[in-house]
Amino acid sequence: IRLLFQITGSVVFGRKVWGLGLVVAFTAWALQTVRNEVVQHLPEIPSYIMQYQGAIITFAVVFRTNLAWGRYWEAVTQLHVMYSKWLDAFSQFDAFACVTIQKHLQSDQIGAVTAKVGKLQRLRALVQRNFVLLSAMACDRLHKSDISRMSRRTELKASWSEQISFREDLMKIDLVGAKSLPKFHVDASSCAATNQTLNDRWNAAYIIPSEPSKSQIKFLEDAEDRSAVVLNWIILNLAQASSDLCTPPPVQSRMYQELSNGMVGFNNVMKVADVPFPLPYAQLMAMLLWSWTLLIPIYIVIFVRSRVAGPIAALLMFVGIWCANLLAMELENPVSGDANDVCVLDFHARFVDAVCTVAKSGQATLDGEFDQDEEVISADAIPRWRHRRPSDDTEGEVSAVSRV
Repeated sequence: IRLLFQITGSVVFGRKVWGLGLVVAFTAWALQTVRNEVVQHLPEIPSYIMQYQGAIITFAVVFRTNLAWGRYWEAVTQLHVMYSKWLDAFSQFDAFACVTIQKHLQSDQIGAVTAKVGKLQRLRALVQRNFVLLSAMACDRLHKSDISRMSRRTELKASWSEQISFREDLMKIDLVGAKSLPKFHVDASSCAATNQTLNDRWNAAYIIPSEPSKSQIKFLEDAEDRSAVVLNWIILNLAQASSDLCTPPPVQSRMYQELSNGMVGFNNVMKVADVPFPLPYAQLMAMLLWSWTLLIPIYIVIFVRSRVAGPIAALLMFVGIWCANLLAMELENPVSGDANDVCVLDFHARFVDAVCTVAKSGQATLDGEFDQDEEVISADAIPRWRHRRPSDDTEGEVSAVSRV
């Protein structure tokens, strides 16, 4: 019952839908009244006309909803892939750096050890900050996608010709402030999920553990692809630390591979966020729906012939098909920031929590707060295998191998 009356995020309880639906129902009632009192005989319309039109509109709406659900699920899947791969890459680097620092601290060369440990600790902090900054730049790019820019132009009441435009026009003329650098909120604690504001997603302030330098901020303000810039910073940090890590280079390559896989997921989400639903199909859907809306009162008057049942049937026919189309429109852009969309800011906050937790875990290992080598497995936990006599065939094979 609670689900039936949920208003936030619902396409059924929209004011415009029910307002226009009541207009359609009142029109059906007025035409039915005129038919009963003024015009006694109306021209007969074959029922298959309404059936054919209804079948075409239903198929078009269902097909659009199916495509929209595919876009929505693709975005959710790739977001999880993006963040899981980035967290894997950071976890691997932090583990490699911590193991290397531990080995350096156990050596006898104090002077060389101090310099290498300081370098790795500094790179650990830089990589942590840059991974979180990469997440912030990726979220900001998804929120300010091409589809969101066009929707934002409509919200800001731009001119009629500027509400629908080509992608090259969006790159040249920025009417909504999409190219401005997002705000940052420095929070070194691992509780970003509770401190991250999720309301104003277009002008959100992203939580980061430490603020970039002024030169880096200036470079990001002028950059066209900020995610690629931060990705380059991370690769530079990993390359600077590679010669000091005691991990073999083939194993270190896993960091770059996971980082690359995360960027593949990000570009797949950006594909959904930037490429809108095809204009010809959306335009055809609008024409079909409006023609259906105009013809519903006429169909009701001819086939229902009741002042009570007619308006009710007209209202249900209108609301049903329009709500199904609105559902498809809600799912087509899953990262625009609406109530039914994927909350990318929440993904960022949880990623910040995970990165800070991993970094603190590595630092706790270096400080000796807990040592994984002290974990002892009891003898009862070791599986006891039952020895059984080999079969005759196995004995024959063993004897043959022994003779050879």
